[in-house]
Amino acid sequence: MRRGILRVTGVALRSVLGVTPRSIEIVLLRVPLATLLTATTVALLALPAYGQGAPGGAAPLAARRTAGHQTGQGPTVSVRVEGLKKTRLLATSTSVRSGWITKGGTPKGQCSAQSAAGALNVATKGDWMGKWSAKYQALSVTGILGESHSFSSPYYWSVWVNDKYASSGVCGITLKKGDQLLFAVEPDSTMWYPTTLSAPHDATRNHPFTVKVMGYTSSGKKPLAGVTVSGNGITSTKTDHSGVATVTDSHSGVLILRASPMKFIRSEAIVHVAS
Repeated sequence: MRRGILRVTGVALRSVLGVTPRSIEIVLLRVPLATLLTATTVALLALPAYGQGAPGGAAPLAARRTAGHQTGQGPTVSVRVEGLKKTRLLATSTSVRSGWITKGGTPKGQCSAQSAAGALNVATKGDWMGKWSAKYQALSVTGILGESHSFSSPYYWSVWVNDKYASSGVCGITLKKGDQLLFAVEPDSTMWYPTTLSAPHDATRNHPFTVKVMGYTSSGKKPLAGVTVSGNGITSTKTDHSGVATVTDSHSGVLILRASPMKFIRSEAIVHVAS
């Protein structure tokens, strides 16, 4: 089994159960509840395939039903999709709508269209795939904009809200105006954190400007050195020890910059270059 139902965080999991995250589901189905409760930290978060706390998952049935039927247009949020080898969707402003998500066999009434699943549906114009689990009453994301990762794949679709690992699955994430949603492919065996690429909104052709790459970690943000910054029509450059790189564009127009650090999620910035 690829992913489990319950996550016991960090040292508590290893000391009590003596397992790695990949084998959690098998173990949790066999370990008595009393044993689990002796762990110093128990987070009732579902892992990615099924449910709350799982990127690509969905909130528990009871939690979804308490929200009731939502009407009207919801908040406007940003949706970005990063595939394994390329960006699938730049940050896109999206207003969620009323109704229900029924992707992948999800029964009507189980997944609000005003959830993260609904935002993904609007931003991609429905070009994504999911699978409903009747057993776990949850919707998992398996593909977005032509890139699929099934449960047998060593990668999965993670979900981040405002650069934080989602505390609920796609159907359980309650959106607020201005939220930034990131759907990103990550390996099953470890966690890749998001990055930020800071660049000026405007620049002038043939005039150098600086950009900065920062990476999130479990303890905060840090500058990332040696990261390649590339873009359409420019010579690629690398960041220094402070995460800073100098860019010069000899063309005018819209420049899309990308930072692709190893073992992090790539990020982009758009610069408007005047002649």
